[in-house]
Amino acid sequence: MPKNTLSYPKVCKRKDGKYYIDFKLNNKRYRLFSGRLIESSINPNSYPAKLRFSVTTSLAKQTYDYIVSNNYSLNKPLNDLELFDTLIKNKLSEPLSKTYF
Repeated sequence: MPKNTLSYPKVCKRKDGKYYIDFKLNNKRYRLFSGRLIESSINPNSYPAKLRFSVTTSLAKQTYDYIVSNNYSLNKPLNDLELFDTLIKNKLSEPLSKTYF
């Protein structure tokens, strides 16, 4: 089985009329009602009912492109400085051994 798996997002509609996209990334199911997770300002349910399907379709395409270009991940890639800061923060948060006391 491939390490990174992604299904193309499907446009779905709930009974109350709200649209969302549904996809699986690495065997984990995601349902997105807006583009907030991929840093997009698209919110399909704020549009009139006639336009919601087409806006949700464009959100699905943007989401797919974002995940593929981001190496099959929804996490934002860190630059060198941010990566260094997180490594130092994690190291400093570890408990000290008894030899340091």
